[in-house]
Amino acid sequence: MVRYAKWAVVLTLVLGLAGSLAAQEKKNKKSKGNAAAQNPVIKQLTEQLKALELSEEQQAKVKELVAGTNEKLAAIAKDRLELVGEEGLKKMNAARKEATDAGKKGKEVQDAVNASAGLSDEQIAKLKDIQAKQQTIVAELKKSVGGLLTEEQREKAGLNAPAKGKNKKKV
Repeated sequence: MVRYAKWAVVLTLVLGLAGSLAAQEKKNKKSKGNAAAQNPVIKQLTEQLKALELSEEQQAKVKELVAGTNEKLAAIAKDRLELVGEEGLKKMNAARKEATDAGKKGKEVQDAVNASAGLSDEQIAKLKDIQAKQQTIVAELKKSVGGLLTEEQREKAGLNAPAKGKNKKKV
């Protein structure tokens, strides 16, 4: 009877330890996956690609491209955080949500966001540079991913559509 009690205690300890390790591993995986979720464009692109039947080689290359892009975007996010601070980012996000909920678009939204953070003209210029770098990095990712896809896959993912405002006729 004592032998069974010892085994029960050991088994309980092992299961408890395994459960806590599994929970910690799940938490670590979640935090690593947040980098893609932080950028809505990358999140949208990965969702579009899930609908495609990518080969294993394509999946590996896309995963590599996204990982590289996430590293670059993390550096840009760090620059943005250093420029406006965490409190400034919270104010900017709240102002962006409020402006879009009010039906504002484009420049109106950006002006409201910049005003909410109380940024100087110099800081706004630096922030615009950071945003331009981010847009360039995301555009490079889209171009690279588009190059990996077949014509049929690009059509299905909507990557063949012309960029907004690029094909407007000048009067």
